[in-house]
Amino acid sequence: MMPRLLLRAWPRGPAVGPGAPSRPLSAGSGPGQYLQRSIVPTMHYQDSLPRTLV
Repeated sequence: MMPRLLLRAWPRGPAVGPGAPSRPLSAGSGPGQYLQRSIVPTMHYQDSLPRTLV
């Protein structure tokens, strides 16, 4: 049920980007990884800063 709900909401969210269609949810990586891959440019940059501070 969860994957179906995410699939329904994702098309409306920012997850639909240049990397979204190329990586389907049924890839086996999970919804978390799928979302992170779509926001790699933003996530990666923000993830690098907090790591140095914490």
